[in-house]
Amino acid sequence: MLRLYCDEHGESHFDMVDVAMTLHDDSPPAKPHYFSEPAEAKTWVFTQCPVGWDGKLHPSPRRQIVICTDGAMRVITSLGEARELIPGTSVLLEDTRGKGHTSAVTSSVPFECIIIRLE
Repeated sequence: MLRLYCDEHGESHFDMVDVAMTLHDDSPPAKPHYFSEPAEAKTWVFTQCPVGWDGKLHPSPRRQIVICTDGAMRVITSLGEARELIPGTSVLLEDTRGKGHTSAVTSSVPFECIIIRLE
């Protein structure tokens, strides 16, 4: 999973984290499939940012997972590394301190996502 985090100098960075999964027979008669270990989540919301929306440099308000469902958004770390969130992309936001990141809708349609709040 893509992750955005803050280092000890307050700079934000992207990296990838592995999510361990094991095969489970969760919904017979469907064939077994892979699951991660359950993790606690506080709440979740749908959100939409209109075309042209621009989020100035800011830290994430909490640890959360953003899952894009429509549109596109560019997220840029405080050091200038950019990633594009498109439908099906998820990112774990952990840059809750420091300089944070910028984000802007880059699509011709609103950016829509599900945010899973972990705190």
